[in-house]
Amino acid sequence: MSWADIETSFVRAAARLGDARTKRRRRSDAGHPRVHPAVLNELARLLFTEALPMAQVVSRVQAFSRGRGDRAPSRASIYQWARVVPAPPVRVAELPPFARDALYNLAGTPLVPADQLAFCCFNYGDTRAIGYAAALPRPVLSRALSTPGWRPKSRALARAVLLSRRRTDARARAGHSTEAA
Repeated sequence: MSWADIETSFVRAAARLGDARTKRRRRSDAGHPRVHPAVLNELARLLFTEALPMAQVVSRVQAFSRGRGDRAPSRASIYQWARVVPAPPVRVAELPPFARDALYNLAGTPLVPADQLAFCCFNYGDTRAIGYAAALPRPVLSRALSTPGWRPKSRALARAVLLSRRRTDARARAGHSTEAA
């Protein structure tokens, strides 16, 4: 074949590579966990209502799946789901006034995700609102820190709170007293 016979070369390449329309399409549920919603609800309940180490969350979710008759999900899958399971909504009407005042640009909203509440309290709230947000569960604070738009000092304070909570939780698991002597 001559170098000038480009048409023949294109025909042979198309036959060898196949038609682009016959290639495998992306799944319609790509990026979403393929798991029963009850398992995700149990994961959300364990993450956001109980202060458990992640190892216990993993074992309890696996036991819950087995109890339903499903195959137990892997540890890696549970960690991935923990990043995307939605934070529980908080009723704005039930919040203390100082936390309500920190909800910048969210006036008239009946429900706010807990991570958004933490973000607003740290960024726009007074010390009482920051204290309220600091008492929210660790996964809520972790998720709030991944939200873009933090003020540098507010982000540093939220990270310090999260780091302090991790250390306190680790000491409690080790059996040490968390009270000052």
